Amino acid sequence: VFPNGLDGHEILRRYFAFKTPIVIATEENVFPREVDAQAYEAIRVYGQLGLGNTSEPSKYVNAGGIMGMAWALREMFNDMTTNMVAHDPDMLQRHADMTGHWFLHAYDQYELWRFVIRHIFAVEEKGIKPLLKLDIEQSIFGSTVLRKDNWPTLLGDDVLGGVGGVHSIDVDVPLVFDAPQRLWRLERCKMRFVGREQAPAFWHGNGPWKPAWEGLRDRLTAAGCFTPNAPLGFQLCAVPRKQPARAACSAASLDSLTSLLTNSTEEIAE
Repeated sequence: VFPNGLDGHEILRRYFAFKTPIVIATEENVFPREVDAQAYEAIRVYGQLGLGNTSEPSKYVNAGGIMGMAWALREMFNDMTTNMVAHDPDMLQRHADMTGHWFLHAYDQYELWRFVIRHIFAVEEKGIKPLLKLDIEQSIFGSTVLRKDNWPTLLGDDVLGGVGGVHSIDVDVPLVFDAPQRLWRLERCKMRFVGREQAPAFWHGNGPWKPAWEGLRDRLTAAGCFTPNAPLGFQLCAVPRKQPARAACSAASLDSLTSLLTNSTEEIAE
């Protein structure tokens, strides 16, 4: 995971816009397949309850990003701990031996899915207040993995999907891990996928292969976005006390902002 040029205020603004204690990252594919049947039904119910726009492609749980209030996260993880399959480790190991040991790598997402499914059905059947929402628009957690049939005009025939054109673990549809870099636009140290309206707060490299994610990281690094002098997207202005002299403005960076706050604190102390 790496940040995408948004300040803490903007990240919190996006989180609070969900008006729910927990926000969970999403992806374009249900994974692992053990939750398939209930997952699709839970997302249908989620949309029917008006909790999110499930017509968007990225509407399925991804365990790589969770943001929330401590009390709500404690409630969620306590429920997961109580109900987790790992209470019977022998059965869990036997399942992995049968289906493939990749399942143990995906186990965290499996249990998160099971919690989300239980919770959405409880909201529908018992009328409890929703504890979570999914970041379907990827306003906080961005994913570089695309499902090919969701973006037919962006992903042409030359994009094969899978790992080197071969579909990988527990995936029944063509997933693209190496989408061309032209599909992401960089502006003021914020990388945005052309298929979505806004740049996320973080980019998460999910999946067994991460060339698209690595490409974004390398482009942001080359642009100086991970250095103290990286532009923050606004200006700092020194306004003279005696008018009519003009204010002197420059692009803000982490270094310049830190220097300003330090000097201001020293002046107040004096």
